[in-house]
Amino acid sequence: MYRNEAVDNQIRTYDLPERYKLSGYYSKHLKHNITLAQNVSMQQTRINKTIENLLFICEKQQKEEEERRLKDEWNMVSSVMDRIFLIIYILVNIGIVVFLIVHRVRHESFVYPKLV
Repeated sequence: MYRNEAVDNQIRTYDLPERYKLSGYYSKHLKHNITLAQNVSMQQTRINKTIENLLFICEKQQKEEEERRLKDEWNMVSSVMDRIFLIIYILVNIGIVVFLIVHRVRHESFVYPKLV
């Protein structure tokens, strides 16, 4: 099927207004206008699909950005909590060591033997 047959098939499938069907007016000019109308309609459909796809991509990027931002916030919270627990751990260990040394010195009942 060559190109003109394809165009003719498209024109045949296109619903013409009733007044043209009754009058039998199917000139080359009318076929050209119908073809142009179909092309414009197809282009509008393509444009609408393109806009929908762009909106989908934008929404997806916004969601990914929001997820990345939330992930970064939770990473910051976790690093702060790690530091807080490290400081608490170090202070507790130092406190226990100091307490044991002070307690040992205050309550020392051990008498060192005399050297002969």
